[in-house]
Amino acid sequence: MAEAELHSERIWDPIVRITHWVVALAILLNGLIDDGGSVLHIWIGYIALAMLLLRVVWGFVGPAEARFSSFLPSASGARSHAADLAAGRVRSYRSHNPLGSLMVYALWSVLAVIIVTGIVMAGPPPLSA
Repeated sequence: MAEAELHSERIWDPIVRITHWVVALAILLNGLIDDGGSVLHIWIGYIALAMLLLRVVWGFVGPAEARFSSFLPSASGARSHAADLAAGRVRSYRSHNPLGSLMVYALWSVLAVIIVTGIVMAGPPPLSA
C-alpha cells in the first residue's frame, strides 16, 4: 500500500511544473506555428531561456525532489536500472530514476545548445515589432 501511495503522490512542485510546461509550449509554438526568425520566434526563445535558467536555479535551491543532487546522472546507475527493468525488478525513486536523470540532463543540454545558437544567429531580442 505504501508503494501505491508513493506513486499517486504528487512530487513535482509548481516551479518544476511551470518550467516544464512553458518550455514544452515554447517548443511547440516555435516548431509548429512560427517558421523561425520572426520577432515572435525570438521572444519565445528568450522565454524558453528564462525557464531553463529558472529551472537551473531551482535545481540548487528548490525542494529535495527538484534538486540536482537527488538525480545526479550516472552511467553505472543507468546500466543497473536497465538491468533491473530487464529482470522484472521495479524500484521506486523519489525523483527521477537513473535512466530518467540521463534523459533530463540530455534534454536540458540540447535545449541550451538550441537557445545559444539561436541567440548567436539572431542577436539580442528586438524591442519593437
